[in-house]
Amino acid sequence: MRMYQVTDLAGDGKFGEILQRQTPQLIADKVAHRLVSPIYLDGEEYYGMRVWAAPEGMHPYDVPKRAIARQNYIRCLGTARAMVVQIRVTQPDHTTALYVVAREPVVDLEAWVELTWSGYQHEPDGIRLHPEELLAGEQAVPIFRAYIENQELPPPHLLREFVA
Repeated sequence: MRMYQVTDLAGDGKFGEILQRQTPQLIADKVAHRLVSPIYLDGEEYYGMRVWAAPEGMHPYDVPKRAIARQNYIRCLGTARAMVVQIRVTQPDHTTALYVVAREPVVDLEAWVELTWSGYQHEPDGIRLHPEELLAGEQAVPIFRAYIENQELPPPHLLREFVA
């Protein structure tokens, strides 16, 4: 069975957590609760969350810092009411790609909105998104659940490669 690390992204730094009794469903349930909680994901104290899976049979603490497994993750940034969901995956050539997830196909490629939050060390941070890429926590739950429980990515027409 895979073990997961859930990392809270907070203004004061990152706080990783590894539940000792784990199933994909327990992790997905815990993450779902945080995604919809405006008290937890407030964009000030906590502005995001990242989840990654250790290779089958390994504990996350035993995965080397530069291992491919640590480079693949799903995360959200923002608040429970307005967030971006990003998924980072390793390509066949061992490079990584970061994708922004849309809740529905993007209609107007010229339409943009700005999502901002108080990031690391409480510095202002943000991202430019298509309106369809701006999600509420409730809309992010099934995306996280599919990724955690089944290692499933959203369909390609809902993914946009993010280039900083």
